[in-house]
Amino acid sequence: MRINCFYQSKFAYTIVPWQIREDLQRIKDSGADILTLNVLEQDHKAANENIRLVLAEAEKVGLETWFVPERWVGIFGGVNDFPSVFTIKNMHTAVRDEKGGILQTEVGPVSSLFHEKTQSFLRKKLKECFKSFGFKGVIWDRPYLPIDGKHTAIDYTLFFEKLNTDLRRQYPSISIYWRNNSHSPTPIDGNASSISDIPTDKIVFFNHQNYISEQTNKMETELAELFKQQPQMFCYYDYPANVVAPQKSMEILEQFLKNHKR
Repeated sequence: MRINCFYQSKFAYTIVPWQIREDLQRIKDSGADILTLNVLEQDHKAANENIRLVLAEAEKVGLETWFVPERWVGIFGGVNDFPSVFTIKNMHTAVRDEKGGILQTEVGPVSSLFHEKTQSFLRKKLKECFKSFGFKGVIWDRPYLPIDGKHTAIDYTLFFEKLNTDLRRQYPSISIYWRNNSHSPTPIDGNASSISDIPTDKIVFFNHQNYISEQTNKMETELAELFKQQPQMFCYYDYPANVVAPQKSMEILEQFLKNHKR
């Protein structure tokens, strides 16, 4: 089983190199194999050096680095509720609702994945991540696939199959994974090998964000139940957002992972 640590937004704004080094060594010592960053559309420009610093430090301690395309074109998930800069600047790509107006989601408008300009933008952003930054994997994190004209779940599936095929052709050694969104209006099957390298039911995403004290106290039992599923990959957040007892939460989680590693 591989252990994947979601290292979210720790590299944004002012970055403290020694804190990054300590973080990544702690994460590696806890048993993680993979470090996954959340990359916004604008991060190739706005956080370029910060991301490169994290990637360099991750390589030193032996962590493979992946990313989630956070809020790209308003479709993909993440820890932040940011609207898509691309969509706002290119409203002609936005999905329309039943009345012909701009469809509004919790994070604003979303672009149609079937619009040529959206697809061109995604290819550009993926090239920045895989070729420029050198990430080894991507997680299509909880895509929100809206009702988009006459397009069906089959159309969405074919879109991701083609996108993944193109990525694997350009970057043969990368990993591609899928994380379902239970609230997506158009759900598709993430278990297909063309969509995800590991079936979604073999990946556990432990989301301990927003935990209150009572939930934190039950974490060890919860983790034990999850590990009974014998997943091929276990994903968790490093110091997740909005937790009553973040230090206790991480101590429980990291000790559990260390014991499991033994």
